[in-house]
Amino acid sequence: MTDVIYTGIEIRRIEDVQLRDPRVRLEFDLWFRHRGQRTVDDIVFLNATEDISLGEPVESRQVDGVQYLRYRVTGVFQSGDVLARSRRRPVEVRFRHRTLPQDRLVYVNDVDGLSPRMRDGDFTQAQGDRILDPGSGWELAGALQFTDTWVDGTLGRPRYLGQSESLVSYSRYTSRLELERGNLSLRGDMPRRLADWIWPLSAALLVALAVPGIARLAAPYALPVFLLRLLLWGFLLVAAEVWLTDLVRAEVSPAVRETIHQIFDALWFLIPAYMLNNALTPLFWGSRLPVSWPVPG
Repeated sequence: MTDVIYTGIEIRRIEDVQLRDPRVRLEFDLWFRHRGQRTVDDIVFLNATEDISLGEPVESRQVDGVQYLRYRVTGVFQSGDVLARSRRRPVEVRFRHRTLPQDRLVYVNDVDGLSPRMRDGDFTQAQGDRILDPGSGWELAGALQFTDTWVDGTLGRPRYLGQSESLVSYSRYTSRLELERGNLSLRGDMPRRLADWIWPLSAALLVALAVPGIARLAAPYALPVFLLRLLLWGFLLVAAEVWLTDLVRAEVSPAVRETIHQIFDALWFLIPAYMLNNALTPLFWGSRLPVSWPVPG
């Protein structure tokens, strides 16, 4: 007899998303609903980077002979190759039962238990739930839940000895979200190793350009120097945000990380505005010029 297990996954948090790294940290709820005494939660996550134990369920109940188990799971999962030129990437959780083949146990998508965002890709409430860090530069673009068949070798297990087939079919459950990069966002594109030396180098060059002696030498090239400063500030903000958020990621809460991103959002506006104000004010008020442009009148 084949046991039918209604199963669902509700992803709560997505962290450490990089454009060219298929690994991502996920936090999600996983539940099983079924009749009978079958051990349905002895599963293997097929795309986890390390062994994940479900532990004790956060919710367990039985109503009218129907057993319900819900687990909170956290781990790093690999979601296939990410194309270098693509602005989209999948985030997946895939699992099968550890021992029971498909003719004894089948996972079925629990459509009625899924939220609209996981069932239909309706993300109107997702940002309020903070699935993604607002400063990550990624947006939710699609969702898909499905079951299929996973084929594996018998690996010499005694129960399969004497069978003509050397392969075993298992019921596999997959939960997938599609992420898309923001059109103008640079966050997440810079690796941490690159950020480690770009932000101090950019800061050192900005300090050097502010030294009076160097500033006098650069005065005849004021417009190119102004554009260079603007470029260096851009590199500094991108690299410093990557460096700082990665440095404190394990030490602070998501709310603190969001505050850090909001501070950098403000700096992206304030610093260019300040520099532009300093460059344009002499043209209108006739004070000393930071750039070699003629003063009207």
